Amino acid sequence: DLTSARTPPATVICAGAALPGRVATAASTRGIRILEYYGATELSFVAWRDAAGRLLPFPGVDLRIRADEIWARSPYLATGYASPTVIGPLRRDAEGFATVGDLGRRTPDGALTVLGRADGTILTGGSPVLPADVEAVLTTVTGVRNAIVTGTPHPRFGAVVTALIEPIPGTDPTLADLRAATRHRLAAPQRPRHWYLVDALPRTTSGKPLRSGLTAALTNGTLPARRLQ
Repeated sequence: DLTSARTPPATVICAGAALPGRVATAASTRGIRILEYYGATELSFVAWRDAAGRLLPFPGVDLRIRADEIWARSPYLATGYASPTVIGPLRRDAEGFATVGDLGRRTPDGALTVLGRADGTILTGGSPVLPADVEAVLTTVTGVRNAIVTGTPHPRFGAVVTALIEPIPGTDPTLADLRAATRHRLAAPQRPRHWYLVDALPRTTSGKPLRSGLTAALTNGTLPARRLQ
């Protein structure tokens, strides 16, 4: 919580989830240097964020995007896995490239954009929606601290996009503001049809927003949430 830090550290290393832009800005204004990188347990270090905000491969890392998945080959990969292999989320080919199923894109200058796991893709009315694309828009709305996007069952479309919003304490993002942001910046299938406010998003022990079981928790009422629509 950067708002209450009295003696901020000089350097903070951030990994595991993308750092919201407003948090990075708050850190900068307090003289905190942010070192952010992308990786995975099985892949170790993959890419680091430079001063221009680009995720670039670490030295020695060879990146490939195959069928929208991020594949990496480097001296940092976890040892003990034969090639080829499939263990849990890890797949490794005969060339030594490995993936854990994260989706990504490369820009013409070689920078990487991480889009999340393929198994989190929402298929609504035949259109695939990546939660990360929607969440990136929602976290720019005034009063939104964080957001998780998931799919909830629908009898006609199979699933519809559903957003859980964690507001900044003391604020109350309005449905009108949320809808306006998505209307202007997202395609129709990407726009949430259901909206919920939660005091705090469920998180893993490492602090990442917890996606697994989210749809069931909303359906059975075990997640305290206030529905906006």
